[in-house]
Amino acid sequence: MQKYKSGIIYSFKTLLLLGVAVVLPVTLFAQDSDDQEDLLPEIDPQDIEIRADFQAQFEGLTRQPILGFKPDPRVFQIDPDRMPFIEDEEDVVATVSLSDLEEPLSPDAQLIGFPDQGSTFLRGGFGTLQTPSVRLFTEQEIGSATTFRADGSFTSSDGHDLNHPTSFRSLDFDSDIGFRANGGRFRAGVTGYSNFNYTGDGSHIVFDGETPPRSESNMAEANVNWLRLNNPYNGWDLNGVIRNTDLRVDKLNIFEDGDLFFEDRAFTEQLVSLNLERFFEGQQVEEQFLIEGGIDVGIFNNGIQNQNWNYGWIGFNYIRRFAQVHRLKGGVKAYQTYDPYDDLNFRFYPDFSYRYNPGNGFQANIYAGGSVQNDGLSMVPETNRMTVNVPILRNQRGWDLGGGVSYSWDGGNQIYSNISYQAYDAYPYFRYTGHLSGHQLDFANSVSILEATAGYATDLVPRRLSFRSELTARSTSMDGGDQVPYKEPVSAMAELYANPFDRFYIQGTLDVRTGRPTLNSERLSGFVLAGITAEYKITSDIGVYVQGQNLLNQEYQQWEGYTERPLQVMGGITLRF
Repeated sequence: MQKYKSGIIYSFKTLLLLGVAVVLPVTLFAQDSDDQEDLLPEIDPQDIEIRADFQAQFEGLTRQPILGFKPDPRVFQIDPDRMPFIEDEEDVVATVSLSDLEEPLSPDAQLIGFPDQGSTFLRGGFGTLQTPSVRLFTEQEIGSATTFRADGSFTSSDGHDLNHPTSFRSLDFDSDIGFRANGGRFRAGVTGYSNFNYTGDGSHIVFDGETPPRSESNMAEANVNWLRLNNPYNGWDLNGVIRNTDLRVDKLNIFEDGDLFFEDRAFTEQLVSLNLERFFEGQQVEEQFLIEGGIDVGIFNNGIQNQNWNYGWIGFNYIRRFAQVHRLKGGVKAYQTYDPYDDLNFRFYPDFSYRYNPGNGFQANIYAGGSVQNDGLSMVPETNRMTVNVPILRNQRGWDLGGGVSYSWDGGNQIYSNISYQAYDAYPYFRYTGHLSGHQLDFANSVSILEATAGYATDLVPRRLSFRSELTARSTSMDGGDQVPYKEPVSAMAELYANPFDRFYIQGTLDVRTGRPTLNSERLSGFVLAGITAEYKITSDIGVYVQGQNLLNQEYQQWEGYTERPLQVMGGITLRF
Protein backbone atom coordinates (compact mmCIF):
# COMPACT_ATOMS: atom_id res chain seq x y z
CA MET A 1 0.00 0.00 0.00
CA GLN A 2 2.87 2.34 0.82
CA LYS A 3 4.37 1.60 -2.59
CA TYR A 4 1.15 2.55 -4.28
CA LYS A 5 0.82 5.78 -2.32
CA SER A 6 4.33 6.75 -3.30
CA GLY A 7 3.49 5.81 -6.90
CA ILE A 8 0.46 8.11 -6.91
CA ILE A 9 2.46 10.97 -5.39
CA TYR A 10 5.19 10.45 -7.93
CA SER A 11 2.65 10.35 -10.77
CA PHE A 12 1.18 13.70 -9.80
CA LYS A 13 4.68 15.16 -9.65
CA THR A 14 5.24 13.74 -13.11
CA LEU A 15 1.96 15.24 -14.31
CA LEU A 16 3.04 18.65 -13.02
CA LEU A 17 6.36 18.39 -14.86
CA LEU A 18 4.60 17.22 -18.01
CA GLY A 19 2.22 20.13 -17.80
CA VAL A 20 5.08 22.62 -17.52
CA ALA A 21 7.00 20.95 -20.35
CA VAL A 22 4.03 20.90 -22.70
CA VAL A 23 2.28 24.15 -21.80
CA LEU A 24 5.43 26.29 -21.80
CA PRO A 25 5.94 25.92 -25.57
CA VAL A 26 2.30 26.82 -26.04
CA THR A 27 2.92 30.12 -24.29
CA LEU A 28 6.12 30.79 -26.17
CA PHE A 29 4.94 29.89 -29.66
CA ALA A 30 1.17 30.51 -29.70
CA GLN A 31 -0.11 33.26 -31.95
CA ASP A 32 -3.20 35.39 -31.59
CA SER A 33 -5.76 34.03 -34.07
CA ASP A 34 -9.02 35.50 -32.87
CA ASP A 35 -9.45 37.35 -36.16
CA GLN A 36 -8.55 34.42 -38.38
CA GLU A 37 -11.03 32.29 -40.27
CA ASP A 38 -11.50 28.60 -39.49
CA LEU A 39 -8.32 26.89 -40.70
CA LEU A 40 -9.25 23.28 -40.05
CA PRO A 41 -9.77 22.28 -43.71
CA GLU A 42 -6.33 23.61 -44.69
CA ILE A 43 -4.18 20.88 -43.10
CA ASP A 44 -1.54 19.74 -45.57
CA PRO A 45 -2.85 16.68 -47.47
CA GLN A 46 0.61 15.14 -47.06
CA ASP A 47 -0.24 14.69 -43.39
CA ILE A 48 -3.35 12.61 -44.02
CA GLU A 49 -2.85 10.66 -47.21
CA ILE A 50 -1.62 7.48 -45.53
CA ARG A 51 -4.08 7.65 -42.64
CA ALA A 52 -7.23 8.10 -44.75
CA ASP A 53 -8.74 9.91 -47.69
CA PHE A 54 -12.30 11.14 -47.61
CA GLN A 55 -14.44 9.50 -50.27
CA ALA A 56 -18.19 9.96 -50.25
CA GLN A 57 -19.05 6.90 -52.29
CA PHE A 58 -22.06 4.82 -51.36
CA GLU A 59 -24.53 4.18 -48.61
CA GLY A 60 -24.50 1.29 -46.22
CA LEU A 61 -20.96 1.12 -44.83
CA THR A 62 -20.25 2.55 -41.41
CA ARG A 63 -17.55 2.49 -38.78
CA GLN A 64 -16.53 -0.80 -37.22
CA PRO A 65 -17.02 -1.39 -33.50
CA ILE A 66 -13.88 -0.97 -31.45
CA LEU A 67 -12.92 -4.42 -30.22
CA GLY A 68 -9.83 -5.88 -28.72
CA PHE A 69 -6.37 -5.10 -27.59
CA LYS A 70 -3.89 -3.92 -30.15
CA PRO A 71 -3.30 -5.56 -32.66
CA ASP A 72 -6.74 -5.99 -34.17
CA PRO A 73 -9.22 -8.68 -33.12
CA ARG A 74 -8.59 -12.20 -34.35
CA VAL A 75 -11.94 -12.53 -36.09
CA PHE A 76 -13.01 -10.11 -38.82
CA GLN A 77 -16.64 -9.20 -38.18
CA ILE A 78 -18.91 -6.91 -40.17
CA ASP A 79 -21.19 -4.73 -38.07
CA PRO A 80 -24.62 -6.32 -38.58
CA ASP A 81 -26.36 -2.97 -38.08
CA ARG A 82 -24.63 -0.84 -40.67
CA MET A 83 -26.19 2.49 -41.48
CA PRO A 84 -25.14 5.51 -43.51
CA PHE A 85 -22.21 7.19 -41.79
CA ILE A 86 -22.31 10.97 -41.81
CA GLU A 87 -19.02 12.82 -41.60
CA ASP A 88 -17.86 15.86 -43.52
CA GLU A 89 -14.40 16.36 -44.95
CA GLU A 90 -13.45 18.99 -42.39
CA ASP A 91 -14.11 16.55 -39.55
CA VAL A 92 -12.01 13.88 -41.24
CA VAL A 93 -9.07 16.25 -41.54
CA ALA A 94 -9.46 17.74 -38.09
CA THR A 95 -9.48 14.41 -36.26
CA VAL A 96 -6.13 13.22 -37.66
CA SER A 97 -3.53 13.07 -34.90
CA LEU A 98 -0.24 14.56 -36.08
CA SER A 99 1.69 12.22 -33.78
CA ASP A 100 0.22 9.02 -35.25
CA LEU A 101 0.39 9.30 -39.00
CA GLU A 102 2.73 6.49 -39.95
CA GLU A 103 0.41 3.52 -39.79
CA PRO A 104 0.86 0.50 -42.07
CA LEU A 105 -0.18 1.19 -45.63
CA SER A 106 -3.66 -0.04 -46.51
CA PRO A 107 -6.59 0.92 -48.72
CA ASP A 108 -7.98 4.39 -48.28
CA ALA A 109 -10.74 4.50 -45.70
CA GLN A 110 -14.18 4.59 -47.27
CA LEU A 111 -15.99 7.16 -45.16
CA ILE A 112 -19.52 7.12 -46.43
CA GLY A 113 -21.62 10.27 -46.68
CA PHE A 114 -25.38 10.58 -47.13
CA PRO A 115 -26.63 13.28 -49.53
CA ASP A 116 -28.43 15.26 -46.82
CA GLN A 117 -26.93 16.40 -43.52
CA GLY A 118 -29.13 16.98 -40.50
CA SER A 119 -31.13 13.75 -40.75
CA THR A 120 -32.03 11.01 -38.33
CA PHE A 121 -31.80 7.34 -39.32
CA LEU A 122 -33.55 4.49 -37.55
CA ARG A 123 -33.14 0.82 -38.40
CA GLY A 124 -35.18 -1.89 -36.71
CA GLY A 125 -35.42 -5.59 -37.43
CA PHE A 126 -35.98 -9.07 -36.11
CA GLY A 127 -34.22 -12.33 -36.82
CA THR A 128 -34.16 -16.01 -36.13
CA LEU A 129 -33.16 -17.15 -32.65
CA GLN A 130 -35.55 -14.45 -31.38
CA THR A 131 -33.13 -11.63 -32.08
CA PRO A 132 -34.49 -8.06 -32.14
CA SER A 133 -32.14 -5.33 -33.34
CA VAL A 134 -32.41 -1.52 -33.31
CA ARG A 135 -29.96 1.12 -34.52
CA LEU A 136 -30.36 4.91 -34.26
CA PHE A 137 -28.07 7.53 -35.77
CA THR A 138 -28.52 11.29 -35.95
CA GLU A 139 -26.40 14.32 -36.69
CA GLN A 140 -27.96 17.75 -36.45
CA GLU A 141 -26.68 21.26 -37.01
CA ILE A 142 -27.55 23.69 -34.23
CA GLY A 143 -26.88 27.10 -35.65
CA SER A 144 -23.97 27.78 -37.99
CA ALA A 145 -21.13 26.49 -35.79
CA THR A 146 -22.60 23.76 -33.57
CA THR A 147 -23.36 20.13 -34.33
CA PHE A 148 -24.89 17.31 -32.31
CA ARG A 149 -24.33 13.63 -33.08
CA ALA A 150 -25.72 10.48 -31.46
CA ASP A 151 -25.30 6.81 -32.38
CA GLY A 152 -26.80 3.90 -30.46
CA SER A 153 -27.65 0.25 -31.03
CA PHE A 154 -29.41 -2.56 -29.20
CA THR A 155 -29.59 -6.26 -29.92
CA SER A 156 -30.45 -9.32 -27.88
CA SER A 157 -31.16 -13.00 -28.38
CA ASP A 158 -32.96 -15.78 -26.60
CA GLY A 159 -30.01 -18.01 -27.39
CA HIS A 160 -29.20 -20.80 -29.82
CA ASP A 161 -29.03 -23.79 -27.44
CA LEU A 162 -32.35 -25.28 -26.34
CA ASN A 163 -30.78 -27.21 -23.45
CA HIS A 164 -28.66 -24.51 -21.83
CA PRO A 165 -28.90 -20.70 -21.59
CA THR A 166 -26.97 -18.80 -24.28
CA SER A 167 -29.03 -15.60 -24.33
CA PHE A 168 -27.34 -12.21 -24.45
CA ARG A 169 -27.98 -8.48 -24.61
CA SER A 170 -25.83 -5.78 -26.18
CA LEU A 171 -26.49 -2.04 -25.82
CA ASP A 172 -24.02 0.69 -26.79
CA PHE A 173 -24.23 4.43 -27.37
CA ASP A 174 -21.97 7.28 -28.44
CA SER A 175 -22.85 10.97 -28.64
CA ASP A 176 -21.14 14.35 -28.70
CA ILE A 177 -21.75 18.03 -29.27
CA GLY A 178 -19.21 20.13 -31.15
CA PHE A 179 -18.51 23.86 -31.40
CA ARG A 180 -16.40 25.44 -34.12
CA ALA A 181 -15.02 28.99 -34.04
CA ASN A 182 -11.87 31.09 -34.55
CA GLY A 183 -9.69 28.36 -36.01
CA GLY A 184 -10.63 25.85 -33.34
CA ARG A 185 -13.05 23.08 -32.50
CA PHE A 186 -14.32 21.86 -29.13
CA ARG A 187 -16.17 18.58 -28.69
CA ALA A 188 -17.66 17.00 -25.58
CA GLY A 189 -19.24 13.57 -25.60
CA VAL A 190 -20.46 10.58 -23.67
CA THR A 191 -20.16 6.93 -24.67
CA GLY A 192 -20.79 3.59 -23.05
CA TYR A 193 -22.20 0.09 -23.22
CA SER A 194 -24.27 -2.36 -21.17
CA ASN A 195 -24.04 -6.08 -22.01
CA PHE A 196 -24.71 -9.46 -20.52
CA ASN A 197 -24.13 -13.01 -21.75
CA TYR A 198 -23.47 -16.54 -20.60
CA THR A 199 -19.80 -17.50 -20.78
CA GLY A 200 -20.21 -21.10 -21.93
CA ASP A 201 -22.47 -23.05 -24.25
CA GLY A 202 -23.22 -25.92 -21.89
CA SER A 203 -21.34 -28.46 -23.98
CA HIS A 204 -19.43 -29.71 -20.93
CA ILE A 205 -22.29 -29.73 -18.43
CA VAL A 206 -22.03 -32.80 -16.21
CA PHE A 207 -24.50 -32.11 -13.39
CA ASP A 208 -28.25 -31.64 -13.62
CA GLY A 209 -29.20 -28.02 -13.06
CA GLU A 210 -25.72 -26.71 -13.76
CA THR A 211 -25.56 -23.57 -15.90
CA PRO A 212 -22.62 -21.67 -17.41
CA PRO A 213 -21.39 -18.57 -15.60
CA ARG A 214 -23.19 -15.33 -16.48
CA SER A 215 -21.37 -12.01 -16.87
CA GLU A 216 -22.61 -8.43 -17.08
CA SER A 217 -20.43 -5.49 -18.11
CA ASN A 218 -21.18 -1.76 -18.04
CA MET A 219 -19.10 1.22 -19.10
CA ALA A 220 -19.80 4.97 -19.07
CA GLU A 221 -17.35 7.56 -20.35
CA ALA A 222 -17.19 11.34 -20.66
CA ASN A 223 -14.65 12.74 -23.11
CA VAL A 224 -13.56 16.13 -24.42
CA ASN A 225 -11.41 17.27 -27.34
CA TRP A 226 -10.14 20.78 -27.96
CA LEU A 227 -8.27 21.43 -31.20
CA ARG A 228 -6.87 24.86 -32.01
CA LEU A 229 -4.96 25.78 -35.20
CA ASN A 230 -3.14 29.05 -35.70
CA ASN A 231 -2.13 27.81 -39.14
CA PRO A 232 -1.81 24.34 -40.70
CA TYR A 233 1.50 23.73 -38.90
CA ASN A 234 0.92 25.55 -35.63
CA GLY A 235 -1.60 24.62 -32.96
CA TRP A 236 -2.47 22.21 -30.20
CA ASP A 237 -4.79 19.29 -29.53
CA LEU A 238 -6.08 18.42 -26.04
CA ASN A 239 -7.96 15.20 -25.17
CA GLY A 240 -9.43 14.15 -21.83
CA VAL A 241 -11.35 11.04 -20.72
CA ILE A 242 -13.09 9.98 -17.51
CA ARG A 243 -14.41 6.40 -17.57
CA ASN A 244 -16.13 4.04 -15.14
CA THR A 245 -16.32 0.31 -15.87
CA ASP A 246 -17.66 -2.67 -13.96
CA LEU A 247 -17.67 -6.37 -14.81
CA ARG A 248 -19.88 -8.60 -12.64
CA VAL A 249 -19.82 -12.37 -12.91
CA ASP A 250 -21.77 -15.23 -11.39
CA LYS A 251 -18.86 -17.65 -11.30
CA LEU A 252 -19.82 -21.28 -10.83
CA ASN A 253 -17.80 -23.31 -8.34
CA ILE A 254 -17.96 -26.93 -7.21
CA PHE A 255 -17.00 -27.80 -3.66
CA GLU A 256 -15.71 -31.16 -2.54
CA ASP A 257 -19.10 -32.41 -1.37
CA GLY A 258 -20.46 -31.95 -4.90
CA ASP A 259 -22.81 -29.09 -4.03
CA LEU A 260 -23.02 -26.26 -6.57
CA PHE A 261 -22.65 -22.63 -5.60
CA PHE A 262 -22.60 -19.31 -7.43
CA GLU A 263 -19.86 -16.98 -6.30
CA ASP A 264 -20.41 -13.37 -7.35
CA ARG A 265 -17.33 -11.58 -8.66
CA ALA A 266 -17.19 -7.82 -9.21
CA PHE A 267 -14.37 -6.01 -11.00
CA THR A 268 -14.43 -2.20 -11.13
CA GLU A 269 -12.23 0.53 -12.53
CA GLN A 270 -12.23 4.31 -12.68
CA LEU A 271 -9.91 5.68 -15.36
CA VAL A 272 -8.71 9.23 -16.02
CA SER A 273 -6.69 10.12 -19.12
CA LEU A 274 -5.30 13.47 -20.24
CA ASN A 275 -3.19 14.01 -23.39
CA LEU A 276 -1.89 17.17 -25.06
CA GLU A 277 -0.11 17.76 -28.38
CA ARG A 278 1.62 21.04 -29.21
CA PHE A 279 2.96 21.44 -32.74
CA PHE A 280 4.59 24.44 -34.39
CA GLU A 281 6.58 25.32 -37.48
CA GLY A 282 10.35 25.65 -37.54
CA GLN A 283 12.66 28.15 -39.21
CA GLN A 284 12.96 26.11 -42.41
CA VAL A 285 10.26 25.53 -45.00
CA GLU A 286 8.22 22.38 -44.31
CA GLU A 287 9.84 21.95 -40.91
CA GLN A 288 7.75 21.20 -37.84
CA PHE A 289 8.24 20.40 -34.16
CA LEU A 290 5.90 18.32 -32.04
CA ILE A 291 5.78 18.15 -28.24
CA GLU A 292 3.30 15.78 -26.66
CA GLY A 293 2.58 14.33 -23.26
CA GLY A 294 -0.06 12.82 -21.05
CA ILE A 295 -0.99 10.76 -18.04
CA ASP A 296 -3.32 7.78 -17.53
CA VAL A 297 -4.48 6.62 -14.10
CA GLY A 298 -6.57 3.53 -13.42
CA ILE A 299 -8.11 2.76 -10.01
CA PHE A 300 -8.81 -0.94 -10.40
CA ASN A 301 -10.34 -3.37 -7.89
CA ASN A 302 -10.38 -7.10 -8.64
CA GLY A 303 -13.03 -7.92 -6.06
CA ILE A 304 -10.44 -8.69 -3.40
CA GLN A 305 -8.05 -5.74 -3.32
CA ASN A 306 -6.96 -2.68 -5.27
CA GLN A 307 -4.56 -3.34 -8.15
CA ASN A 308 -4.07 0.19 -9.41
CA TRP A 309 -1.90 1.39 -12.29
CA ASN A 310 -0.75 4.62 -13.92
CA TYR A 311 1.76 6.00 -16.38
CA GLY A 312 2.86 9.43 -17.55
CA TRP A 313 4.79 10.26 -20.69
CA ILE A 314 6.29 13.03 -22.76
CA GLY A 315 7.60 13.00 -26.32
CA PHE A 316 9.62 15.30 -28.57
CA ASN A 317 9.60 14.99 -32.36
CA TYR A 318 11.14 16.75 -35.33
CA ILE A 319 9.26 16.50 -38.64
CA ARG A 320 10.73 17.54 -41.96
CA ARG A 321 9.39 17.29 -45.50
CA PHE A 322 11.63 17.43 -48.52
CA ALA A 323 10.32 18.47 -51.94
CA GLN A 324 6.84 17.13 -51.10
CA VAL A 325 8.22 13.62 -51.65
CA HIS A 326 10.03 12.66 -48.44
CA ARG A 327 8.71 12.96 -44.91
CA LEU A 328 11.04 12.26 -41.99
CA LYS A 329 10.03 12.12 -38.36
CA GLY A 330 12.44 11.49 -35.50
CA GLY A 331 12.16 11.83 -31.77
CA VAL A 332 12.02 10.16 -28.39
CA LYS A 333 9.34 9.28 -25.83
CA ALA A 334 9.93 8.95 -22.10
CA TYR A 335 7.55 7.08 -19.79
CA GLN A 336 7.18 6.80 -16.05
CA THR A 337 5.14 3.67 -15.31
CA TYR A 338 3.61 2.05 -12.26
CA ASP A 339 1.59 -1.10 -11.72
CA PRO A 340 1.77 -3.87 -9.11
CA TYR A 341 4.44 -5.68 -11.16
CA ASP A 342 6.30 -2.64 -12.47
CA ASP A 343 7.02 -0.33 -9.58
CA LEU A 344 7.96 3.22 -10.63
CA ASN A 345 10.12 2.50 -13.66
CA PHE A 346 11.35 4.85 -16.35
CA ARG A 347 11.38 3.75 -19.98
CA PHE A 348 12.65 5.47 -23.11
CA TYR A 349 11.73 4.66 -26.71
CA PRO A 350 12.74 6.13 -30.04
CA ASP A 351 10.02 7.41 -32.36
CA PHE A 352 11.13 7.27 -35.99
CA SER A 353 9.36 7.08 -39.33
CA TYR A 354 10.13 7.79 -42.95
CA ARG A 355 7.67 8.05 -45.85
CA TYR A 356 8.40 8.24 -49.55
CA ASN A 357 5.62 9.50 -51.82
CA PRO A 358 6.75 10.58 -55.29
CA GLY A 359 3.16 11.29 -56.35
CA ASN A 360 2.85 8.64 -59.06
CA GLY A 361 0.68 6.28 -57.02
CA PHE A 362 3.59 4.59 -55.25
CA GLN A 363 4.16 4.97 -51.49
CA ALA A 364 6.57 3.39 -49.04
CA ASN A 365 7.18 3.83 -45.35
CA ILE A 366 9.28 2.44 -42.53
CA TYR A 367 8.89 3.01 -38.81
CA ALA A 368 10.45 2.06 -35.48
CA GLY A 369 9.40 2.94 -31.98
CA GLY A 370 7.91 1.83 -28.73
CA SER A 371 5.20 2.76 -26.28
CA VAL A 372 3.44 1.99 -23.02
CA GLN A 373 -0.28 1.26 -23.24
CA ASN A 374 -3.08 0.21 -20.91
CA ASP A 375 -6.59 -0.02 -22.35
CA GLY A 376 -8.09 -0.58 -18.91
CA LEU A 377 -10.90 -2.84 -17.77
CA SER A 378 -13.38 -1.59 -20.38
CA MET A 379 -11.54 -3.35 -23.21
CA VAL A 380 -11.58 -6.77 -21.49
CA PRO A 381 -15.27 -7.69 -22.06
CA GLU A 382 -15.20 -5.93 -25.44
CA THR A 383 -12.32 -8.17 -26.50
CA ASN A 384 -13.51 -11.42 -24.94
CA ARG A 385 -17.05 -11.44 -23.61
CA MET A 386 -16.36 -14.88 -22.06
CA THR A 387 -14.01 -13.40 -19.47
CA VAL A 388 -14.94 -14.15 -15.86
CA ASN A 389 -11.73 -13.31 -14.01
CA VAL A 390 -9.45 -10.26 -14.20
CA PRO A 391 -7.00 -10.61 -11.31
CA ILE A 392 -4.73 -7.75 -12.43
CA LEU A 393 -4.26 -5.03 -15.05
CA ARG A 394 -0.73 -4.20 -16.16
CA ASN A 395 0.87 -1.60 -18.40
CA GLN A 396 1.69 -3.19 -21.75
CA ARG A 397 5.17 -2.18 -22.97
CA GLY A 398 6.60 -2.93 -26.36
CA TRP A 399 8.55 -2.18 -29.54
CA ASP A 400 7.16 -2.02 -33.04
CA LEU A 401 9.30 -2.17 -36.20
CA GLY A 402 7.97 -2.39 -39.71
CA GLY A 403 7.33 -0.97 -43.12
CA GLY A 404 5.13 -1.21 -46.13
CA VAL A 405 4.62 -0.36 -49.78
CA SER A 406 1.51 0.39 -51.81
CA TYR A 407 0.66 1.29 -55.37
CA SER A 408 -2.53 2.95 -56.60
CA TRP A 409 -3.66 3.43 -60.19
CA ASP A 410 -6.67 4.57 -62.20
CA GLY A 411 -8.14 6.32 -59.17
CA GLY A 412 -9.76 3.25 -57.62
CA ASN A 413 -7.24 0.40 -57.55
CA GLN A 414 -4.63 -0.35 -54.91
CA ILE A 415 -2.30 -3.14 -53.91
CA TYR A 416 -0.37 -3.02 -50.66
CA SER A 417 1.91 -5.05 -48.45
CA ASN A 418 3.19 -4.57 -44.89
CA ILE A 419 5.50 -6.42 -42.54
CA SER A 420 5.96 -5.76 -38.84
CA TYR A 421 7.77 -7.16 -35.83
CA GLN A 422 6.46 -6.46 -32.34
CA ALA A 423 8.12 -7.35 -29.05
CA TYR A 424 6.08 -6.86 -25.87
CA ASP A 425 6.51 -7.04 -22.13
CA ALA A 426 3.37 -7.59 -20.03
CA TYR A 427 1.33 -8.66 -23.07
CA PRO A 428 -2.38 -9.32 -22.31
CA TYR A 429 -3.85 -12.65 -23.41
CA PHE A 430 -6.77 -14.89 -22.42
CA ARG A 431 -6.49 -18.31 -20.85
CA TYR A 432 -9.35 -20.81 -20.73
CA THR A 433 -9.56 -22.34 -17.26
CA GLY A 434 -12.43 -24.75 -17.84
CA HIS A 435 -16.19 -24.65 -18.23
CA LEU A 436 -16.67 -23.93 -14.52
CA SER A 437 -14.27 -21.00 -14.53
CA GLY A 438 -14.37 -19.57 -18.05
CA HIS A 439 -11.67 -17.28 -19.42
CA GLN A 440 -9.13 -15.38 -17.36
CA LEU A 441 -7.03 -12.38 -18.39
CA ASP A 442 -3.31 -13.04 -17.91
CA PHE A 443 -0.10 -11.28 -18.91
CA ALA A 444 2.95 -12.79 -20.57
CA ASN A 445 6.33 -11.36 -19.61
CA SER A 446 7.73 -11.75 -23.12
CA VAL A 447 5.87 -11.96 -26.45
CA SER A 448 7.05 -11.53 -30.04
CA ILE A 449 4.82 -11.27 -33.13
CA LEU A 450 6.02 -11.32 -36.73
CA GLU A 451 3.25 -10.43 -39.14
CA ALA A 452 2.99 -9.89 -42.90
CA THR A 453 -0.07 -8.61 -44.76
CA ALA A 454 -0.87 -8.21 -48.44
CA GLY A 455 -4.06 -6.90 -49.96
CA TYR A 456 -5.88 -5.65 -53.02
CA ALA A 457 -8.71 -3.14 -53.31
CA THR A 458 -10.49 -1.91 -56.41
CA ASP A 459 -13.48 0.07 -57.59
CA LEU A 460 -14.50 -2.13 -60.50
CA VAL A 461 -17.21 0.36 -61.40
CA PRO A 462 -16.81 3.70 -59.63
CA ARG A 463 -19.50 4.19 -56.97
CA ARG A 464 -21.23 1.01 -58.14
CA LEU A 465 -19.02 -2.05 -57.67
CA SER A 466 -16.02 -2.45 -55.35
CA PHE A 467 -13.96 -5.35 -54.04
CA ARG A 468 -11.39 -5.74 -51.28
CA SER A 469 -9.32 -8.71 -50.14
CA GLU A 470 -6.53 -9.22 -47.63
CA LEU A 471 -4.23 -12.07 -46.58
CA THR A 472 -2.29 -12.11 -43.30
CA ALA A 473 0.35 -14.55 -42.04
CA ARG A 474 1.87 -14.37 -38.57
CA SER A 475 4.22 -16.18 -36.25
CA THR A 476 3.97 -15.70 -32.49
CA SER A 477 5.86 -16.87 -29.42
CA MET A 478 5.58 -16.22 -25.71
CA ASP A 479 6.99 -17.40 -22.39
CA GLY A 480 8.01 -21.05 -22.45
CA GLY A 481 7.85 -21.32 -26.24
CA ASP A 482 4.05 -21.37 -26.49
CA GLN A 483 2.18 -19.54 -29.23
CA VAL A 484 -0.01 -16.60 -28.30
CA PRO A 485 -3.50 -18.05 -27.68
CA TYR A 486 -6.25 -17.42 -30.25
CA LYS A 487 -3.93 -15.84 -32.83
CA GLU A 488 -4.32 -17.78 -36.05
CA PRO A 489 -1.21 -18.34 -38.23
CA VAL A 490 -3.09 -17.45 -41.43
CA SER A 491 -6.23 -15.42 -42.04
CA ALA A 492 -7.94 -13.99 -45.08
CA MET A 493 -10.92 -11.76 -45.78
CA ALA A 494 -12.82 -10.55 -48.81
CA GLU A 495 -15.60 -8.02 -49.26
CA LEU A 496 -17.70 -7.29 -52.36
CA TYR A 497 -20.05 -4.32 -52.59
CA ALA A 498 -22.53 -3.75 -55.43
CA ASN A 499 -24.83 -0.77 -55.96
CA PRO A 500 -26.41 -1.66 -59.34
CA PHE A 501 -28.95 1.15 -59.12
CA ASP A 502 -29.60 4.03 -56.77
CA ARG A 503 -32.25 2.36 -54.62
CA PHE A 504 -30.52 -0.98 -54.04
CA TYR A 505 -27.21 -2.26 -52.68
CA ILE A 506 -25.89 -5.67 -51.74
CA GLN A 507 -22.74 -6.54 -49.84
CA GLY A 508 -21.09 -9.90 -49.30
CA THR A 509 -18.28 -10.81 -46.90
CA LEU A 510 -16.02 -13.82 -46.47
CA ASP A 511 -13.74 -14.47 -43.50
CA VAL A 512 -11.32 -17.41 -43.32
CA ARG A 513 -9.32 -18.45 -40.24
CA THR A 514 -6.95 -21.37 -39.85
CA GLY A 515 -6.77 -23.37 -36.63
CA ARG A 516 -5.79 -21.29 -33.62
CA PRO A 517 -3.58 -22.30 -30.70
CA THR A 518 -4.69 -22.48 -27.09
CA LEU A 519 -2.70 -23.11 -23.95
CA ASN A 520 -4.34 -26.52 -23.72
CA SER A 521 -3.25 -29.45 -25.85
CA GLU A 522 -6.05 -28.92 -28.41
CA ARG A 523 -6.23 -26.32 -31.15
CA LEU A 524 -9.47 -24.61 -32.09
CA SER A 525 -10.60 -25.63 -35.54
CA GLY A 526 -10.44 -23.18 -38.42
CA PHE A 527 -13.60 -21.82 -39.98
CA VAL A 528 -15.04 -19.98 -42.96
CA LEU A 529 -17.69 -17.33 -42.28
CA ALA A 530 -19.84 -15.95 -45.10
CA GLY A 531 -22.35 -13.13 -44.76
CA ILE A 532 -24.58 -11.02 -46.95
CA THR A 533 -26.61 -7.82 -46.52
CA ALA A 534 -29.04 -6.31 -49.04
CA GLU A 535 -31.11 -3.15 -48.77
CA TYR A 536 -33.77 -1.60 -51.00
CA LYS A 537 -35.00 1.97 -50.63
CA ILE A 538 -38.75 2.07 -51.28
CA THR A 539 -38.69 5.87 -51.09
CA SER A 540 -36.00 8.36 -50.18
CA ASP A 541 -36.98 7.97 -46.52
CA ILE A 542 -38.08 4.31 -46.20
CA GLY A 543 -36.11 1.16 -46.92
CA VAL A 544 -36.16 -2.55 -46.19
CA TYR A 545 -33.18 -4.84 -45.60
CA VAL A 546 -32.37 -8.51 -45.20
CA GLN A 547 -29.23 -10.01 -43.77
CA GLY A 548 -27.69 -13.45 -43.45
CA GLN A 549 -24.86 -14.41 -41.09
CA ASN A 550 -22.81 -17.60 -41.02
CA LEU A 551 -24.36 -18.68 -44.31
CA LEU A 552 -22.34 -21.92 -44.37
CA ASN A 553 -23.73 -22.81 -40.94
CA GLN A 554 -20.26 -23.34 -39.52
CA GLU A 555 -19.96 -24.75 -36.03
CA TYR A 556 -17.03 -22.78 -34.69
CA GLN A 557 -15.60 -21.27 -31.53
CA GLN A 558 -14.14 -17.80 -31.45
CA TRP A 559 -13.25 -18.40 -27.80
CA GLU A 560 -12.69 -21.84 -26.35
CA GLY A 561 -15.70 -23.31 -24.56
CA TYR A 562 -18.39 -21.35 -26.41
CA THR A 563 -19.88 -22.39 -29.76
CA GLU A 564 -21.03 -19.34 -31.71
CA ARG A 565 -24.43 -18.91 -33.34
CA PRO A 566 -25.33 -21.02 -36.40
CA LEU A 567 -26.92 -19.70 -39.61
CA GLN A 568 -29.03 -16.65 -38.80
CA VAL A 569 -31.33 -14.55 -40.98
CA MET A 570 -32.61 -11.07 -40.10
CA GLY A 571 -34.76 -8.46 -41.76
CA GLY A 572 -36.34 -5.10 -41.05
CA ILE A 573 -36.89 -1.51 -42.12
CA THR A 574 -34.77 1.65 -42.31
CA LEU A 575 -36.31 5.09 -41.79
CA ARG A 576 -34.94 8.56 -42.35
CA PHE A 577 -36.68 11.61 -40.93
